Amino acid sequence: MKSISFFSLCLVLSVLYTQGAVTNSDYPLSTQSVMNDSSVDRLAAWAKAWIDVVSREAIKARMKDENLTAEVQDLHSSDNNFEIVLQDVKQKVNNGIQTHTSLQADNMALSGKMTALERQVQQLQTSLQQFANAVADVDRHQNILRDFHPECTGWSVTYQNKEYHFVNPVKGTTHATARACCHVMRKNLLAVNSAEEFNFIVANIPRGAYSGYWLDAECINSSCTWKNSPGSSFYNPVTFQVGGSLDDNWGKRCLVLPYQYKPNQGYVGLDCTTTTEYTGFICE
Repeated sequence: MKSISFFSLCLVLSVLYTQGAVTNSDYPLSTQSVMNDSSVDRLAAWAKAWIDVVSREAIKARMKDENLTAEVQDLHSSDNNFEIVLQDVKQKVNNGIQTHTSLQADNMALSGKMTALERQVQQLQTSLQQFANAVADVDRHQNILRDFHPECTGWSVTYQNKEYHFVNPVKGTTHATARACCHVMRKNLLAVNSAEEFNFIVANIPRGAYSGYWLDAECINSSCTWKNSPGSSFYNPVTFQVGGSLDDNWGKRCLVLPYQYKPNQGYVGLDCTTTTEYTGFICE
């Protein structure tokens, strides 16, 4: 280590003192008294004290610098945390936008479904109105039947989702009259296609002194078919007869279901235009 000349050291210290470098120091020194003292030992002691002061000031400055560095690091850490928080906020905003878009899409879909539902409700209302009109039409036809065609008045029974209209026998009801009454009600004369249907009909006709109920049969040479559904099954309750063959038709073109029906009796042939018989009919 190079030694500092006594003159140089005195000069530096004098300048520091003159400029007030340590005026506010926590370590006051008797600079004036030392400068007035020419003792070498005193000057050395004074110089050592100044070196201690400078060292302590340097240590304090270094500590402040370290504290400042730590604060800067904390600021950097806080800035990083802020970036993380900001990114999280941005992600949540993006998620919110996506959720909003999804909600808008769901709302549009729901709106479309509501429109479709309203259309269906309107169609249902229209159908109900049409049904009400149809019921009114049926009532009107029934009134017409009662007022202008008393021979068509009867009662209805539903079987296997099909309505059957029964009209009690009266004298003079011809096959043509029976068919006309059924047409007014938008029905046809009965065509029996199965044993179950036959048994249902027999169970619902009253017993009495009449010739029978007109059926929708057309017979030629004792071979009969259903007039309005010639391709359908012609159920014949007589087990020993085949198809629409009737042994006791006697060449008559029309058939009735007789009131005195008994097993194996079957249908009975009757003149289609007779007005002397008590006949009823069944529409379906």
